[in-house]
Amino acid sequence: MGIAARTAVPGLTPLLADADPRVRYEAARALDTLGYAAKPALPMLIAALRDPAPEVRRRAAVAIGQIGAEAREAIPELQKRVETADDGDAASAAFTALGQIGPAAAPALEQLLGSKSAMHRELAARALGSIGPDAVSAVGALGSLLEKDPEPAVRSAAVEALAAIAPPSRGLTERLAAGLQDREARVRLASALALGRLGRTAEPASSALHGLLRDPDLAVRTNAAGAIGTIDGANDETTGVLVEGAKGSDPAVRLAAIDQLGRLRVQRPDALAVLAASVIDVDFGIRSASIAALGRIGTPARGAALQSLHQVLRDPRWEMRLMAARALWRVEGNVAELLPGLMGALQERDWAVRDGAAVLLGEMGRAAGPAAGAVRELLKDPMVYARMDGALALWRIEGNASESLPVLKGIVRRREYADPYPRQLAITALGEMGPAGREAVGVLSEASQDEFPMVRGAARAALARVQRRP
Repeated sequence: MGIAARTAVPGLTPLLADADPRVRYEAARALDTLGYAAKPALPMLIAALRDPAPEVRRRAAVAIGQIGAEAREAIPELQKRVETADDGDAASAAFTALGQIGPAAAPALEQLLGSKSAMHRELAARALGSIGPDAVSAVGALGSLLEKDPEPAVRSAAVEALAAIAPPSRGLTERLAAGLQDREARVRLASALALGRLGRTAEPASSALHGLLRDPDLAVRTNAAGAIGTIDGANDETTGVLVEGAKGSDPAVRLAAIDQLGRLRVQRPDALAVLAASVIDVDFGIRSASIAALGRIGTPARGAALQSLHQVLRDPRWEMRLMAARALWRVEGNVAELLPGLMGALQERDWAVRDGAAVLLGEMGRAAGPAAGAVRELLKDPMVYARMDGALALWRIEGNASESLPVLKGIVRRREYADPYPRQLAITALGEMGPAGREAVGVLSEASQDEFPMVRGAARAALARVQRRP
């Protein structure tokens, strides 16, 4: 447990019983930021699930969920709160917490699939889906919901949960394909998306998906086309539907179509033209998705996209300029023209900009050699993420671990971080170095016994990589 969290938890825990509901709420909110480190407060958080103030109950459920699997003793009270809840937000938070607790909560969630409340059935299905394959015992009940539940929201949630839980199989494909015939567009849409994620395993559903290319709902047509592309590869018919979706007026449909065009690496001129035009769209999300899609397509998009992408390099927002630089590198491969801007980004006051530039320079590898000196300055950056990504980028650019290793080892050792994520990322970076990171074996061995499961798992994987023979 981090030093800061160890200090905070004992002071916050008694405040959960304060007479003022505002104090109780703020205490629960502070505890939920500590994640697993808030475990010593679990008994009081469980008691707070019975608080008379709904906002306190909701925040206590959020904090319990952040503790994760070690909060399993809260399952009975969370289930009870769900069954008696008269507040939708508090019930939703309790369901989310049950999903975050994981496999131990699956039996309780399966019971809640039979609730008289449609909202509760939907939330139970979504929570089971978040658990994933460890909730496989719920597949039968979820299949029954998809076939028989009167509420479209519940049937849609059942589709998504089945796709997340059940192993790819002909049986799963048949269940999801049945959803393509549902009378409600949202269920057909969810089924098409789920089949697309199965990839070639869903080939038996290809004919039914082709039938949806003439669906009256554009969102359904668009996502069916994307699913067919994933299963069988893009063709003129599916590309035409995706281009239609990308030109539409619904931002969600446009985003889905643009993402599919990029993921399928469609090179047809009309598809590239709509992506290039969307790069300068007024909608930030559309612009971002289009830039990413062109970057995925790469060199074949060069003729259509260069002018638009170069225009974005002058955007006032750094995040847009960085996205455009990444796409241009993949489309054009001209690192030299991008380096001055990226080296300037390394000097920005906003740490996220410095970090984003470091990540991109690291992706460029040895081609970014002229920027190595500027990247080296990040090894002293006060922000841990910029420091860490700077160290990894320097290793990728120069192939010399001597300067990067001390920085990454130092981050792994910093146990005062309440959030274990920086340490996990630093461990993963050490693993990427392979045998060049052998000097970190001691630090990684210690981390393999860490109290945080995510840190332990990353350390064990990294140890295997750094200890392999060159």
